[in-house]
Amino acid sequence: VSASLATALVHYYPLAGSLRRSASDNRFELFCTAGQSVPIVNASVNCTLESVGYLDGPDPGFVERLVPDPTREEGMVNPCILQVTTFQCGGWVLGASIHHAICDGLGASLFFNAMAELARGATKISIEPVWDRAQLLGPREKPWVGSPVRDFLSLVKDFDPYGLAIGDVKRECFFVTDESLDQFKAQLL
Repeated sequence: VSASLATALVHYYPLAGSLRRSASDNRFELFCTAGQSVPIVNASVNCTLESVGYLDGPDPGFVERLVPDPTREEGMVNPCILQVTTFQCGGWVLGASIHHAICDGLGASLFFNAMAELARGATKISIEPVWDRAQLLGPREKPWVGSPVRDFLSLVKDFDPYGLAIGDVKRECFFVTDESLDQFKAQLL
């Protein structure tokens, strides 16, 4: 895991950076310096993959232990943290915590795919990430905003969405066949 991570981070370098808030407008800023990396937490559990059904519909409390759970501050310093958990049978699971300001689910999937390709012996990754925002969004015909966006915001200064008690997180698994996915795509088009 470490070797493929090191090589993948050459392409996915923002994952090894750190986040800060801009003093002027409170936006996220990414800082990358030479030598930064992604922390890997090594853990082990006293059970086999078979005893937990190969993680097919396991106890949510157990799954929580397989994923790093950084504090808000830790998530800013290390926006990507990996955890390798080994089982008594010799199997292992890779869990991750990735700050959404760095990449979304698709970006994270591409990162893990790149790591897997490299771990299998590939000399290069099949899909290069694009970090240039202008390339992603393209040029704007009229790069003009009629009113300052802040005029429409009315947030309470000390509001903290992470401090709200919103109840238990529910996890659901959906098994999607290729056929049902094709039908869904056809309905969208």
